[in-house]
Amino acid sequence: ITTTGNVGIGTTGPGAKLEVAGGSLLMPNNNAIQWRDSGTTARDVLVYKDSNSVWLNNANTGATNLIQFTFANSPVVTIQPNGNVGIGTTAPGAKLEVSGAASATPVTNGILKIDTTGTVSTGYGGGLLFAQNADSGTLTNYASITGSRVNSGLNNAVDLIFSTGNPTDT
Repeated sequence: ITTTGNVGIGTTGPGAKLEVAGGSLLMPNNNAIQWRDSGTTARDVLVYKDSNSVWLNNANTGATNLIQFTFANSPVVTIQPNGNVGIGTTAPGAKLEVSGAASATPVTNGILKIDTTGTVSTGYGGGLLFAQNADSGTLTNYASITGSRVNSGLNNAVDLIFSTGNPTDT
């Protein structure tokens, strides 16, 4: 313990309130690293729940309480409380939103699966929507490729629809 109150484990000159050098921090299951919020409540941030799961947690509630991964103090991945994940955007509007160039590895047998939620008996299914930021900064849809079932049933016809302009039925 230094005269400024810093505590060192494995070091005689700790540079912070707690510095562990030359070893690991060991905690049993169901324990957490906690931070105190702006009030006085201790919040679990990193939890080793059991031998199968580690939780990164934002225990606060509300739409603005995000989990962000940053690089050089700039957000690169954002997870919102509703489960939306943004890569290259801090305000994802879907379960996954990527801003900028992206690539995907095929899921199975060289096929990238794009699915919809729920059951689609007829009408639009999964698809791709192409959009870009206009000069005003507004995201504008300009093309889409969409699967569409003509009739209900597993073996009925499916159309692949290519749309340009500002497709609205996607």
